[in-house]
Amino acid sequence: MRTASILAGLSVVLQLVAGQILAKDLADRQACSWEGHCAGAACDTENDCDGDLTCRAGRCASATTGGGIGGRPGRTTTTRRPAPTPTPTRGAACSWEGHCLGDECETENDCDGDLTCRAGRCANIAAPSTTIRRPTTTRRPTSTRRPTIRPTTTARPTPTSPATCEWEGHCLGATCAVDEDCDGDLACRSGRCANPTAGGPTTVVTLTTITLPPVVTDGPDEPEGPGSPGGCGTDLCLGASCTTDADCGHELLICKNGRCGL
Repeated sequence: MRTASILAGLSVVLQLVAGQILAKDLADRQACSWEGHCAGAACDTENDCDGDLTCRAGRCASATTGGGIGGRPGRTTTTRRPAPTPTPTRGAACSWEGHCLGDECETENDCDGDLTCRAGRCANIAAPSTTIRRPTTTRRPTSTRRPTIRPTTTARPTPTSPATCEWEGHCLGATCAVDEDCDGDLACRSGRCANPTAGGPTTVVTLTTITLPPVVTDGPDEPEGPGSPGGCGTDLCLGASCTTDADCGHELLICKNGRCGL
């Protein structure tokens, strides 16, 4: 009876432990994103197992799982160590510097060619992936220049009438330097586009009439004085002898070379 009780107690304990292990494995499988490398999958190294799983006795298992039930190896709790840099078996040539075997990474897109990101390092592991791989080269086009097409003619449209202008900014009255700067039959006149057939501008000249004293000519001596035929007094006429401007007696006359003149 005593032996049966002991065996029954051990059976209960073993069932509880087995239930805990199965629950842990189930949780590990549900949290596994790398199909074929989850808890219980075959492995050679820790890099063959998903996430925090480790390789023990050829199987991926949780590093925190203890005891061995049903042929599953037992282990003690251990701290996950960084994965060692794997030895490449293919794809030894790397054309993307800084993203080669052993370089740091966050996703598989951070690694060159067929390399994959495992434990924060680019590794050479053939793993199924739905990630779109980028080209193994970073060459870019050497030029982004686009050809510029310009008109091959400089001909301007001819307006159907002087009042019609088809070349905006070059119409009647627009600024210009040469005739070619003006639309149609317009011509450049005084820096403005104008109609060459139209009459030119009219210049208005204002004339001012100035009455001057009579000119004195050398001739027979005539009586001098206010009553003389010339109508001017002594030394007050154009051409009269003088010494200073005041001798000429008129604001418009000056004394030049001894004679009153303009």
